[in-house]
Amino acid sequence: MHNDHRPLKECKEKWKNICAVFRRHLSSKPPSGSGAQPKKDYYLSDVLRFLVPIIKEGKQQHKNSNEEFHRQSHVTTCQNQDEVFENLKQLLQEEKLRRQRAESLLDEAQVKLDSLEESYRLSKGESEVRLGQLSTRVCNLAQTVHREQERVQRLQDSRCRLVQYLHVLSCSLSKEHRKNRIMANQATRSLYRQPSPGAEEADRLRARIKHLRHVLRTSENHRVQRLKMVVVKLRSLCHSVERRYQGMLYLLGRQVQSIAESMCGTSHSSIQPLLPSLSPTQMAQWFLQVQSLAEWIQDHVTSLPALSSSMRQHDHAKMEQSEVSGEALVTQAVVLCTANQ
Repeated sequence: MHNDHRPLKECKEKWKNICAVFRRHLSSKPPSGSGAQPKKDYYLSDVLRFLVPIIKEGKQQHKNSNEEFHRQSHVTTCQNQDEVFENLKQLLQEEKLRRQRAESLLDEAQVKLDSLEESYRLSKGESEVRLGQLSTRVCNLAQTVHREQERVQRLQDSRCRLVQYLHVLSCSLSKEHRKNRIMANQATRSLYRQPSPGAEEADRLRARIKHLRHVLRTSENHRVQRLKMVVVKLRSLCHSVERRYQGMLYLLGRQVQSIAESMCGTSHSSIQPLLPSLSPTQMAQWFLQVQSLAEWIQDHVTSLPALSSSMRQHDHAKMEQSEVSGEALVTQAVVLCTANQ
């Protein structure tokens, strides 16, 4: 802004200088001589001689300042136009993005509208079908209600008839009760007058029934006691058979161990006797020991030596005795059960 006002200040200063020169020339005297010009022409030519280069220089400076001003204003205008163009370009891009978003939203809205129309068609069809079904059900319910009303009316009619019939029956029953009371009173009077033979027969029947009930109760208790005794005997027989079976197994294991010791000449791990307190795991370990010894004997000899015949006969006799006693107890239990049935 200061650079734009500088030529104007210079022109003002030069104009002041021109005015001062012009005043000085006016106050000075003109040159003497025959060839001297008039006073007016002298001062005018002097002023023109002094003013022409100053005016030319001022015009040139003014022209340069105008060009500089126009150039700066053009640059400023170009910059402003560039900024406006950039702003317009940015606004155009934003408008394009908005338009794209609007188009995408419009597409989504169209898709949703299509889906809503399709769902509306389906729901409309389903609602029409359901409406038809509901109307059919309403018609059926109306028919059912009509039939139920007719049935209720028939039931009410039958109820009225039953009430009348019950009234008639109550009247007849009251008459019968009165007749029975009269007859009972007459019978009691006759009983008091003479003893009836039916009373003695009734007393004998009551005594016999009481005796039969007592006999049945005592026989049932006796059978229950006998069944309990049979169960106890069966339990003891099972325990004895289990102990004998464990003893036989122990003898077999000892014989297998003695055979293995006689073959190799060394003592193997001692086989413990089987007891009722052994767990299934201990029983499995015992059988594994005997099985390992038997496999060792089979690997070292082709045939095992015969066992003691007396031991075999003794065990066989014990087994037969236990089987016979067990069969007898079972037969007795079966007989008692059939008798109870």
